[in-house]
Amino acid sequence: MRIAMILSGVLGAIWVSVASACAAAEVEVGAATEVAPKVEDTKCQMWPRVAWSEGAKCWLIAWREGFPNQDEADIVCARVSADGQTMDPAGIRVCKARGNQEWPTVASDGKDFLVAWEDLRNGKDYDIYAARVSGDGKVLDPDGFLVAGEDGTNQARPCAVFVDGSYFLVWQAFVRDPFYVRDAQVTIEGTYNLFCGRVSPEGKVLAVSSDPIIRNKTCPMIEPAAAVAGKTVAVAYKGGSEEHAYNGKHVGTARVDPATLKVAGNMNFSSPPKVSDHPFCTGGRMPGLLMVDEESGLLAHKPQGRVSGNLMSLRRCGKFGRDSVVLGTPSVGGLNIIPSFAWDGCNVLLVMDWNLCPDGTNPWRDPRFRTDVDIRGWLISADGKVLSDIKNGFPISADPNITDMQGICAAGPQGTFLVVYVRLKALADTKVTARLVKVK
Repeated sequence: MRIAMILSGVLGAIWVSVASACAAAEVEVGAATEVAPKVEDTKCQMWPRVAWSEGAKCWLIAWREGFPNQDEADIVCARVSADGQTMDPAGIRVCKARGNQEWPTVASDGKDFLVAWEDLRNGKDYDIYAARVSGDGKVLDPDGFLVAGEDGTNQARPCAVFVDGSYFLVWQAFVRDPFYVRDAQVTIEGTYNLFCGRVSPEGKVLAVSSDPIIRNKTCPMIEPAAAVAGKTVAVAYKGGSEEHAYNGKHVGTARVDPATLKVAGNMNFSSPPKVSDHPFCTGGRMPGLLMVDEESGLLAHKPQGRVSGNLMSLRRCGKFGRDSVVLGTPSVGGLNIIPSFAWDGCNVLLVMDWNLCPDGTNPWRDPRFRTDVDIRGWLISADGKVLSDIKNGFPISADPNITDMQGICAAGPQGTFLVVYVRLKALADTKVTARLVKVK
């Protein structure tokens, strides 16, 4: 089985038979393409994020450019055409301000793009900055503009979508609120809660929430993901629990009204999506990602713990009991999985990193264990049926002796997805790479 996967990756195209409600018969995975191989003074390209512009007929990919152990990192982006060709081999530098700029997010208004990130240019704490990039590759706000911050606390991990005429951003921010924990006999100075704001297509900050939209005094609410749900936004986030403040098993969800920046109720969807609704999907860095429209939703999360292995459970919103599908195989000591959803108007593509640990073995004792990481995909129909092999999915990038990780995906024209990931060849040779996935 593993040999077959490797041969398929070497050949550069992978075909997997599937069946879907939209008459999809097979999935074709194209050859790997370096997104921006000629970036000046390139160091380490990490944490890519991607969005599609229907008007520009291209994807925009943004990433963090810089070594992870240094205090200088920039935000760089590049476009990829609908046929999977890189359009900006030298990259487009969005922000080169001093200090770290990292954890970018990308959204499109259907024509241009908004790139947002967490920014340490003040040298003290992170703020949220953003910049517009036009569909023809011009940075309209060099080095970005301030969205939220300058209050002496961290604002971090932004996630952006475009909804009802403006960009909606949600992020985590530290809230100072001392709280005495009696049993542990300690004082908690505060914790992270979720805030949000709106930015116009012209680059004007329209509003920022003064109070948290998701608030918990003792447990951090962090790493949000957002998706459009009609004229509202569905927000999923990693939350704490009474048992453990960083319980990775808990994924919270809420519906937010972007007009008021207030929570507008919970999500409780049960009907399958309609093609005409064309729900938006998003990717994030949390143990749960969301695909949702006004009537339906999918939520994926990994098991409890910071080290997750290969198991991922897939659940429908409104059916959060035991009604879930388990994807992947169990492993001991696997990697943190970052799931990503994309919706093409017909099917959902779920992408996540895949550790090559043999089933049921201890990777630290098994001589067959390899540190390679692959990118795997699962095709899911609109009614939540998994169309791919539940245990193994299908390989998107499975080249031998190469680590491919931080996979993310975004839909383009119907039946076409772009999967973006980081190819780690060496510490100073880490490149953002992309592959087209076509459903036929």
